[in-house]
Amino acid sequence: MPEARLSQSVSRVRLTPRIVGLSIALAFLAVHLATLPSTLEDLDSINFAMGVRDFDVARHQPHPPGYPVFIALSKVSTAALRAAAVPSPEVRGLAIWGAIGGAILLLAAHAMFLGLVRDEWQATAGVALLASSPLFWFTALRPLSDVAGLAVAIAAVSALVRALGWPGEAWTVERGRMLVWGAFVAGLAAGFRSQMAILTLPLLALTISLPGARVPGRARVAAAAAWSAAVLLWAVPLVTASGGAAAYLRALTGQAGEDFAGVEMLWTARSARVAVNALFHTAVLPWDSPVLAGIMLSLAAAGLALMTLRTSRAVLILALVFGPYAVFHILFQEAANLRYALPLVPAVAFCAAVVLKEARGTAGVVATGALALLGLEQAVPAGLAFARTSSPVFAALSEMRLLEAQGARPVVAMHRRVSTETRRAREWSGGPPGTLLPAPRDYEWLEATRVMRNESQAEVWFLADPRRTDLALIDDEHRQTRQYRWPFNARVYVGSARPDVLDWHIYRAPGWFLEHGWALTPETAGIADREGWGPHRRPSVGWVRRRSGETLMMIGGRHLGAATDPAVRV
Repeated sequence: MPEARLSQSVSRVRLTPRIVGLSIALAFLAVHLATLPSTLEDLDSINFAMGVRDFDVARHQPHPPGYPVFIALSKVSTAALRAAAVPSPEVRGLAIWGAIGGAILLLAAHAMFLGLVRDEWQATAGVALLASSPLFWFTALRPLSDVAGLAVAIAAVSALVRALGWPGEAWTVERGRMLVWGAFVAGLAAGFRSQMAILTLPLLALTISLPGARVPGRARVAAAAAWSAAVLLWAVPLVTASGGAAAYLRALTGQAGEDFAGVEMLWTARSARVAVNALFHTAVLPWDSPVLAGIMLSLAAAGLALMTLRTSRAVLILALVFGPYAVFHILFQEAANLRYALPLVPAVAFCAAVVLKEARGTAGVVATGALALLGLEQAVPAGLAFARTSSPVFAALSEMRLLEAQGARPVVAMHRRVSTETRRAREWSGGPPGTLLPAPRDYEWLEATRVMRNESQAEVWFLADPRRTDLALIDDEHRQTRQYRWPFNARVYVGSARPDVLDWHIYRAPGWFLEHGWALTPETAGIADREGWGPHRRPSVGWVRRRSGETLMMIGGRHLGAATDPAVRV
């Protein structure tokens, strides 16, 4: 008899869309907690880690605007992980909020989608597409504030959508609570990432500006007070810790200047090429597959068209929430940094789900599952590789410290970009051993050859930008090279990350090296020409190590004159 009752109760359990959505969020959380990374991977994450250790916005610990709520939570998680003896607590203390935030975001997105269409199947399909999208899946592993901030912003939007209500729906106490709660969470979201205000404020402004018959005056006042209270909750400690309003504004202004001067954005580089490049990075690359991107964008466009024909409410809300951010991102953000496009992925997933809902039944489920699997096929291997390996710069610094422990005391040269981009990483974990040489732009190799000339037996390490070609002027037969690369499609998952890839060259008594006036590569030819060097102007300078045995020397050149010019004698 008990077995019969158990069988009857099990048969009554239905796999509802809501249960499926919750299961997706829990599975997402479990996998991400199990694969948290162990090293920092970007200048921003290094700044965050420094901010957790010693909060000082003026010293870019972290960089302005300061991310106060995210740093406060990360201080708590880092302390807890350190007390539990978890390896790399600083890194995982940051990254854990991406995993938790990702799961919360999926639940909040489900609630937001339901508020738009009142269709649980469509909302769940949208969540499945969002959870499996490559950019979202991977970014939730990074020790950054992007996913956590977006989760709080979408939670605020879902509450505001419920407060907005449906046409003809009477005002209720529950809608009032949602309005106040949504306003408070919207204010809190800006303390995670300031850009989240662009997602939340337009919808909040619309809701509280509705006619009095739809939103009572006391609800408007309460919502404005809730938003202000949430902002003051993090803004006052932030400004106080920064040394006052004047000091904070100086730091913020300086960061804004760096942002505009150091990257390619459409606002400052207005051309068709930059515009197309921005759209490609925003819409296509986040899916890490031309096939998946083509399917998702086609479905999203068709879904948006269907909604426009059937109901203007959902389209209006989507436009208010995601439209301003899309414009801001295209105009004012570095498109090559794909994680800045992450807030637009939920909108694409939801619009695509509109079409998938039309299939209904088994066909819709199969299509949604196939798209989710296609996304996970790209994202999961990349995430696993990220969890198992160090970022290029920290892998190199770690190996250098091993040689230092064995007594290595080299002379260390760097390309200018590598020197600049690794400065914070070296501050965080300690730099390479030995003597660090200057890195004058375009002439870094000359610093190394000066040492090779004056200290012929010195061991020279060169941390090189793989894109540079000036090291062709130094004998490569007497060097060891170690390359450090990302073990996944870096353009998609860590696009524009700094520090980036590098090569580590170890020179021991090179047989020759060249200095001024040589044209072995277009880069060195340009430098020689700019300096006014070259054999047709003044002798080029090169050095050959003395040796006891015979050797073969070859000197080549090219005739740059016209075909009718006299022959050249070498």
